Amino acid sequence: MSGAACRMSRTNFTRSVYTNRMAAREGAYALMWDYEAKGLVCESPGPRNGAGWALTEKGTALIAAAAARPQTNEVNPTGFAGGFKP
Repeated sequence: MSGAACRMSRTNFTRSVYTNRMAAREGAYALMWDYEAKGLVCESPGPRNGAGWALTEKGTALIAAAAARPQTNEVNPTGFAGGFKP
């Protein structure tokens, strides 16, 4: 591989503000499209006609049900540091 090709391949996969921002944006869109497929959100463009979503009735009900449940530490449901009650 020539020197120019090596430099180009290295710069294509370096971490930068731009590539991190693009990866985060793509990840957010992937999540929202999944929620839309499940019927939890619907497309609702923002005030400047940008991408946006709004909760559907199903999504609102899911959040209300989650908020009504008592909160526990899912990793450690007992709440004790060692994972067991002394």
